[in-house]
Amino acid sequence: MGWTGLKEWAGIGSLECISVGYLIDENNHTKTIVPHLAYPDDEDNCQGNGIMVIPTAAILSLEELISS
Repeated sequence: MGWTGLKEWAGIGSLECISVGYLIDENNHTKTIVPHLAYPDDEDNCQGNGIMVIPTAAILSLEELISS
């Protein structure tokens, strides 16, 4: 969406979002996912982009995805 003037902001209300990503951290309050990984098999050089921290209370469901 980019930068928006606050006078122009009409709001969008509540949204139900679907996020798919690698779970990189979790605790009782949040889960942290990242959708993009570079060098995922190299612990010293692994990099993530688009990291998102989601409050656990906002998560409606979780599904483990398994690649073949």
